[in-house]
Amino acid sequence: MDRAVRLFQFLARSRQRPGAGPAAVGPWLSEIPDHPAIHLAGRELPVDGTTLVTIDHVDETERPAAPEELTPWISGDLDRPGARLRLRAKADLEAGRNGGTVTARLSDRPDLRATWEAWHPQWVRWSETEQRDAPARALYDRLATLLDSAIGGRELSLGLGLLTWAHAGEAFCAHVFTVPVTGGIDELGRLWIDACRHTRGLRADISALEAAHGLDRRAARSIHEAARAAGGAVLERSRIEVPGRLLLEALDPSGRYDDRTPRPKPERHPVLSWAPALLLRERPDETVMLSRRLADDIASTGRVPSGLLPLLDRDHRIPPVTAPGALTPLEGDALCPFPLTPGNGRSSSTSTSTRRPSSERRARRGAPPSPRSSATSWPRAGASCSPPP
Repeated sequence: MDRAVRLFQFLARSRQRPGAGPAAVGPWLSEIPDHPAIHLAGRELPVDGTTLVTIDHVDETERPAAPEELTPWISGDLDRPGARLRLRAKADLEAGRNGGTVTARLSDRPDLRATWEAWHPQWVRWSETEQRDAPARALYDRLATLLDSAIGGRELSLGLGLLTWAHAGEAFCAHVFTVPVTGGIDELGRLWIDACRHTRGLRADISALEAAHGLDRRAARSIHEAARAAGGAVLERSRIEVPGRLLLEALDPSGRYDDRTPRPKPERHPVLSWAPALLLRERPDETVMLSRRLADDIASTGRVPSGLLPLLDRDHRIPPVTAPGALTPLEGDALCPFPLTPGNGRSSSTSTSTRRPSSERRARRGAPPSPRSSATSWPRAGASCSPPP
């Protein structure tokens, strides 16, 4: 048992990548703008669903062109939405072919007032539309960039539970619980981000706290287990209650949960806040977490699983398994939910040779044969229903 614990602790440390903590790149969900094209969970979308945010593609509107005779008289940036435009009291106009200029006064051009009154309201409507749509387009571009960046060794996730703490001369500010998310852009240009449907519970990202703040291994294990067992909707605040309380108690009994301040500044005692945000982070090495769980389970139970004994003793042999395994009897037929290969086909034929298929018995009695007449006629339906690990 001692050798097994030390082996998996060593494997976990050897695979741990230093400095691979999550980096909050935003946006914070509380800062997502309100716009008809943006639908946010807890606002326009139900909080108990898996969809976090959808954004329709918003096209940029064309600025109404200013009349040519009015252009020299306009003061302000025509291309900047929200700019303050007005007519100049006087303007320098071209004098003719010689290239000179003459100064004209607005009081001498009463016809320009009517042209201004017809064009300026169009520009104001364009300016108001652009000021409303620009944040939606900026968010769309930002999330599209995040989706493009979530490749290779990085992943996009939803961070929950922002922990801030000024301890031992260092400031800690990071989300300690995460949920993997996925996203894309459909054929209509709508961008969507969903929480992964097959993810259960939360993932506790506390490796930096374990290394820098001496988090007890038993406490860390309890936090991981509580996070994995967290139920409820993705954006349900009570999800982080149990693992968050365990984390604060393990770090500092004076730690507190603050749901009033969106992003608390690091203080002398740790503060945990809700503060959901999208994170672009290094993809965690699953073998690290698996090795830690194995080491903790072996140390707590005092028993090494038989399947791991060959790693500790090269001469150990696992006895063969004689149970039928995945074969399932159904109406007299032995069905296998996975495709049979030539290498394992012999085992299925051995298991089904003791009884004739029910279709053969029905055929002998004159009944029509069953459509499930063999073990190999049931391969893909069972496999497709299984969620990914």
